[in-house]
Parts: sequence; structure tokens; C-alpha cells
Amino acid sequence: MQNVFFMKDVIANGDKSVTIVILNAKQLKESIGFTINQYLANQKTVILVACIKESKNVMNYLIESTKKNFFIVDCCEKNAEENSNVISVNDPSNLTGIQVALEKINNKTTGKKVVIFDSINILAAYNKKGAFERFLHLFGNKMRLNENTAILFALKEYTDTETINASKELADKSYDYSENTIDSILAGE
Repeated sequence: MQNVFFMKDVIANGDKSVTIVILNAKQLKESIGFTINQYLANQKTVILVACIKESKNVMNYLIESTKKNFFIVDCCEKNAEENSNVISVNDPSNLTGIQVALEKINNKTTGKKVVIFDSINILAAYNKKGAFERFLHLFGNKMRLNENTAILFALKEYTDTETINASKELADKSYDYSENTIDSILAGE
């Protein structure tokens, strides 16, 4: 079990900004779940852009009363089942489809939104570098214009340095917790 207390800092300082969070594979699942639950507890509308199949399972762990404020843009399953809280894009290379899905959710909800990308490294792998960077730039500008919050997770061991650096340039804030482990924290490193 990985402790994800460091995500409290991201949440506390990430309001109305685009933040990239670089993690290792052991930290990702719990960090996503923790982040979603924290924002839902504060009555925020949360939209998860799911490129990793396991991320969609977070819906099973939500308190029933918060599910109405949680939406998924599913980029990982062909022929995924859609409902009022899930919009299927079917393909992480469909950046336009992701943007349209986000817009649909934005139009049917009120208040400030938090958009969480579970894995920008998947988006980067499925798209040409220029298209991916333009998408992040346009997405980030739209989030800032509407005073919404975005958290972009990246797995350091699966993301090339160029993609991480480009993402950091387009983000307002970046955090690299990929080296954080319980052992290193206890040792004071």
C-alpha cells in the first residue's frame, strides 16, 4: 500500500490551474482515487479522462451520493458501455473526440470542474508530438479561461523526457513525486 499524502499539496495548490503530477507506477492508482475523492468531498464536479482500463474501476469505490458529480471520458475500451456518467471515445488518439466529450459534460453540468487525465503518457504515445502538444495547449487555455482545474498524471518510467518537459512547459505547476516511497520518506530522504 502506497501512501499518497503528497497529493494533498497538489490539491491545496492546484485550484484554477493546470498541474502535471509525475509519479511511479506504484503510486498512480491510489493517487487517482485519493484525488477524485478529495474533490468530490468538496462538492466539485470531477471528470476523469481514462486512458488506463483500471482507472474506470474507481466508480465502484465512490460513495453513492457523489456519483452524480463524477464523469468518465473512456478512451481505453472499444465499444464501451455509455451511460449518463460515461462518454466513450474508444481511442486515445482521438484528441478531438476527447475535447468534444469534455465539452458535452461541461454543458450538462454547472459549477467549477476538475478534469483529471490518468495518463498523459498514453495520449503522447498514441499521438504525434505536435498534435499532442497543441491539444495540451488548447486544453490548458480552455481550463484557465473557465477557471477550472486540471490534473495531468504521468508515469515517469513510461514517459520520455521530451514529453514530460513539454507538459511541464504547458502546465502552471508541476510536481515530481516519482522517487517518493514510504522507505525514502521514513529515512528522511
